[in-house]
This record gives sequence, C-alpha cells and structure tokens, in this order.
Amino acid sequence: MFDTVLGLDPERAARLTALVQQCWPLLDQGKGMDAVQRLLRDRNIGIIDAILVTRELLDAGPGTLGQAKEIVLTSPGRNDALREHQHLVDTLERAQDVAEAGRSVARADETTIIAIDGSGGSGKTTLAATVAELIEGTTVVCSGPKP
Repeated sequence: MFDTVLGLDPERAARLTALVQQCWPLLDQGKGMDAVQRLLRDRNIGIIDAILVTRELLDAGPGTLGQAKEIVLTSPGRNDALREHQHLVDTLERAQDVAEAGRSVARADETTIIAIDGSGGSGKTTLAATVAELIEGTTVVCSGPKP
C-alpha cells in the first residue's frame, strides 16, 4: 500500500496500512475526514504519518499529497501542529533574511558580527542556530545562560 514512499521501513508501512484500514469505516459511515483526523490525533499519530494515511484514503493519486497535507494541517484537532509548523517556517524565513543581510555587508578576510537581540524566550538562540546553518563557518556566541 505504501510501496511508493521512499525510505519507509516495512514495520512503519504495516502500521500505516493498519491505520488506513481502521479509518475506512469512518469514511464509509459518512463521518468524513474530520473524524479520521480526530482518530489519528487521538492515537498520537504525527503529522507526516497522518498525511501519508490521508493521502492513501484519497486513493494516493496525482495531486493528493498536497490535498492530504491541507486536510491534516487545517483539521480542528491539529491547530497546535499547524502553529508549530508555521513557527518553523517563520523562523527559517527570518533566518534567511538575516543570513542574506549578513552576506551583503560581509567583506573578504574580515569578521562580520551579527547581533540578535530580544527578550527571554523570544527565539534568539533558535534564530541564531538557524542562521549559523545557512552561513558556512559561522560561530554562535551566546551572552546569557542557555536554556
């Protein structure tokens, strides 16, 4: 059933297949995808696996991956996951902006310092670490205690 998913080990594929089989009756009874998503959430099925199961329920045809992602991320039971996903996207976008700004002022054979300021818990360390992954040879120096 999940033969086209690269890198999926047989044990995980079997678990996903079992989930699909448990979800079909909900759809057959007309309870819809919201009921499916509640079941997956209640069983602590992660976002990626929920998307794979939902895609299979949509017959795994062309274009169903995007549709499955939208169904999972917009289901009422996944609001926390959606917020977390958006937070990661926002952090990456900010990091790309900071990295680009750093590259634009950097000069060869000189040290460029990028300072990130903000209140406690605002995401400075996460942003700095993400920027460091985008700029080769970057060193992160924290002035305060690490969480």
